[in-house]
Amino acid sequence: MSWNSLVLLQGSPVLLGCTVLVLVLATLWITSLLRPRKARSTIQKRSKGEADTPDVRVFYGTQTGTAKRFAERLIQDARKFGLTCSIADLKDCEPEETLTIQDSKPCVCIFLLSTYEGGNPPEAAAWFCRWLSESVADCRVSKCLLQNLRFAVFALGDSLYGRSFNECGRSLHLWLRALSAKAVYPLGLGDQNVTQSKNGGIEEDFLSAKAV
Repeated sequence: MSWNSLVLLQGSPVLLGCTVLVLVLATLWITSLLRPRKARSTIQKRSKGEADTPDVRVFYGTQTGTAKRFAERLIQDARKFGLTCSIADLKDCEPEETLTIQDSKPCVCIFLLSTYEGGNPPEAAAWFCRWLSESVADCRVSKCLLQNLRFAVFALGDSLYGRSFNECGRSLHLWLRALSAKAVYPLGLGDQNVTQSKNGGIEEDFLSAKAV
């Protein structure tokens, strides 16, 4: 299907970005599953339509509600494609339980995190970020702790804040990688400052992230 056809079908460019992001994440996982012998034998044992599909888990940390809105759009599109998915506010998540993936079923965690004034995380995501930061710095914590985690991060911020622009999202991405989690998608950076945003605004940045 051509790019123009996709635009006509989706209507909204932001929804298109969400759709493509979910599809890219799904494709990455499905490709990793289809390795020569082991994957083929596993699929052959299942009936048609029962092959493994990614479990998409979307988490958000927000101050004004934008991250939550984007997260809800991702979930809506994931469900349209029949993916098993969930959504959660980081304030309701216990970091270690959330991040240490034990399931044999493939899982992709998508984080949408805003940066508040002074480079601080939203209050709701403060404990989650603190736990990760301290885990990375603590020599007693295994640096392979999150080796089973596959993730993507979209950071939301405002370049008017200068050096602290998207600091929380950037840090989250680094912390996860420092604990051996594997990024399946490049770090996305959204800028609320329309005069400085590479794409004209934070929603446009969200759309553009799928093409990186």
